[in-house]
Amino acid sequence: MDYMPIFLKLEDRLAVVVGGGDVAARKLELLRRAGARIRVVAPEAGEAVAALAASGRIAWRQGRFTAEDLDGADLVIAATDARDVNEAVAAAARVLHLPVNVVDAPDLCSFIMPAIIDRGRVVAAVSTGGASPVLARLVRARIELALPHGVERLAELAASWERLFAPRSVERILEGEVPDLDTLLAASGPLRGRLVTVEVPSHDPEALTLRAIRLLQSADLVLHEAGVPAEILEFARRDAKRVELARLGGTTLPEAAAALAEGLLVVALASAGRAARVERKPKPLSCTAEEGGAPQSGEGERAARDGAWRLRASHPAR
Repeated sequence: MDYMPIFLKLEDRLAVVVGGGDVAARKLELLRRAGARIRVVAPEAGEAVAALAASGRIAWRQGRFTAEDLDGADLVIAATDARDVNEAVAAAARVLHLPVNVVDAPDLCSFIMPAIIDRGRVVAAVSTGGASPVLARLVRARIELALPHGVERLAELAASWERLFAPRSVERILEGEVPDLDTLLAASGPLRGRLVTVEVPSHDPEALTLRAIRLLQSADLVLHEAGVPAEILEFARRDAKRVELARLGGTTLPEAAAALAEGLLVVALASAGRAARVERKPKPLSCTAEEGGAPQSGEGERAARDGAWRLRASHPAR
């Protein structure tokens, strides 16, 4: 690891950006989102930078850079197309022990700007240490696909209620539900387990839906057929238990029953043409089951009060 990944709190801190073109404008947008006060130093400014200055959202000193422009600064970015100016900015920042980034010049930087995935309170950053910004952007794109926008709602509520991280609550919030926090905090009773069947359309991991990948990444127990490739199972958490559906036969699966009783998320992977079926037994457990032929919502919750679940694999009638 060539760089220490850190997050800087810049709210009401002074950031100095040297340069007034399009590249500088993109850096200004990031700094503004972080709440920084911004001083731009440039002889001329492009349309975007000039508009921000005219509206009073940034300060613009029109002129060439001098070391005095860094007075009171907490962070420095050089975004000019002149190597000598960028070198002068970096040297002045080093004298003052200020963190400095010079666009497209890692050798002059004391910190680099990563590719960013911004979901409000949840922020992920990807870096190749300046070696390949294009690769960093490609990795960012993959993460953006897997990280739903609903995680922002989850983060807003998470600090207030730990039980939001129960798989059932997480999935509902990620899919757009905005629950009333007072009602959630007042709720009592054990967490209910959740059983979800995910159809695997082919042996190609790329064919999985984003929701299927998200469920696998949240699952506590993964039930799967013998033919499911390891590349698909790799989407599951490292500490998630994996059990082959072929082991089920017609007998009770203790792992699934115990997981549901503990309020955990059980994901059953089945290829196209197969389904997971849930049957009720007399021993009481607190759980619900959903999808893939399992009882839905109210029916599942009523059944959970007076029944336990047997999960078995079955072929549909042909």
